[in-house]
Amino acid sequence: MTLPPSATDRLLSVYLALAQYPILSSRIRDLMRRELFNRKFLESNDFEQEVIRKAIQSQEREGLQRPQIEEPAEVWERRKARVRDQLTDFYFSHHLSFELIEELIEEVLNERGVTTHEALSEFNPEVAPQEMLFNQGMMIENLPQPSASTWNRAFGRSKWC
Repeated sequence: MTLPPSATDRLLSVYLALAQYPILSSRIRDLMRRELFNRKFLESNDFEQEVIRKAIQSQEREGLQRPQIEEPAEVWERRKARVRDQLTDFYFSHHLSFELIEELIEEVLNERGVTTHEALSEFNPEVAPQEMLFNQGMMIENLPQPSASTWNRAFGRSKWC
């Protein structure tokens, strides 16, 4: 019997997948939020209010007594953006599947003219959770035979297979 992945594993999988795309992760997270809002897991206004609440809490934890005076506007905006990203990852991993994030990543990559085959070469299995490894293996299995054979030979020579 296979146990379902824990919430922590799902969150880590999302985080590690997005870490592979440091610039595109902003666009991917926009799409993740769109999915959460469209599927009615979250309301946009409620989400933004939570972002502000959590950002204020982080200011308090960091010892700011008068945040409006002590923290410049650009730092406040950066703080909110980071909290927004963290909440997006959390809610997405809690409500939606890892397969959907793979589809969103593929959508963003396709916008830039990158095919899934090219994206596979960027995968780092040494830091990936098991679920992500299995998902990647399944993606390779679903490739057309010539491409799959190439990947199977490459993985057979690697130190982590």
